[in-house]
Amino acid sequence: MNFLTSAILSGVAWDIIKSWGHIKSEHLKHKLQDWIIDEKYYETIAIKINEFPDEYKKSVKFLEAAIDEDTDLQNILKLAKASTVSIQNNSGSEFNNSTIVNNNSGVINNNFTQKKKLK
Repeated sequence: MNFLTSAILSGVAWDIIKSWGHIKSEHLKHKLQDWIIDEKYYETIAIKINEFPDEYKKSVKFLEAAIDEDTDLQNILKLAKASTVSIQNNSGSEFNNSTIVNNNSGVINNNFTQKKKLK
């Protein structure tokens, strides 16, 4: 299960609502930076949650229940993927200037340089 859950989103949304009283897409983008979500969905999520009746925004559990019941939000959450980035520091080794990245997008970049041995 590698998709964003209602529990995670409701916790993030609850923190934002406690601080700001409402949700803006910029706040979501900042708080959900560990998740890969298409830009257009941040605004949709913010609008949907802001439109929930106030009763649903009085606790994180009520908010989670409202998110669980919203089909549009559930479909967006299923599209979100965890962002993982692996960085390797090769300075000072014989693999200097080499970058190896293996993440959800499957990108691997190898840029090897060979160092000359001193005699």
